[in-house]
Amino acid sequence: MSTCTAEKIRVIVLAGRRPEGDPVADMFNVKYKAAAHIGGRAMLNRVVDALDASGRVSDIFILTQSPEDMAALEDFEPFKARRDVTFVASGDSICGSIVDFLDSHPSNQPTLVTTCDHVLLTGSDVAAFLDGQPLDTDIAVGLVPAETVLAKIPAARRTWLKFARGAAYTSCNLFLLKGQRARSVLAFWAGIEHNRKRVWRLAWHFGPLVFIAFALRLLSLESAFSRASHSIGATVHPVILKEAHLSIDVDKPSDVMIASEILDT
Repeated sequence: MSTCTAEKIRVIVLAGRRPEGDPVADMFNVKYKAAAHIGGRAMLNRVVDALDASGRVSDIFILTQSPEDMAALEDFEPFKARRDVTFVASGDSICGSIVDFLDSHPSNQPTLVTTCDHVLLTGSDVAAFLDGQPLDTDIAVGLVPAETVLAKIPAARRTWLKFARGAAYTSCNLFLLKGQRARSVLAFWAGIEHNRKRVWRLAWHFGPLVFIAFALRLLSLESAFSRASHSIGATVHPVILKEAHLSIDVDKPSDVMIASEILDT
């Protein structure tokens, strides 16, 4: 059963700078990766275009360490005239910044979280993700099967989550937070955020039995999320999406090439 399609959501777009620097920003000689042009348009503008096209969004909050500085950039000038787009100060921790935002902007609305480098995102992708989540979820996580990605984009290099019977998935930087218990998920994740790209260390945080089952690829996707939900104390559900391009976030120069080629076709 899916969520009510008429319900408007608010969106957090993560657009902060990495403390260690960003290879894409360096590649384009810009201060903020969000301002790098892919296919002739700034990445952040492309993401906002997709959110607008979905028809499902009430407000957009752009989280970055220097909101006034970023908002002053020429590419983002149009946002100044919009009451539904706000630049908000964030910290260096992704989850910590989201928790701070939720605390300072309380709302009963579901909150979609995505990133400024999700340049291939479309309005229909946003709608598919929102419509694909169960009603009983506290947090939904968008995933794309590896076979879907590699069939369309064989050059893609992603972090694969591998499960029983050879199933593998990658995240597509779409998360939906619903209700107060979603905050407990973020608090848990904040403690292990530094391991988000290290799948084995991440699995260990859910206990030795889960780690062993994951290492031996005995867990199905459904079992893994069920056990994770039990460990965290909140209901976490995957939403399986069918579009290969959703796996591409522009983190490195090779991603720039892939995204540019897809936009040119």
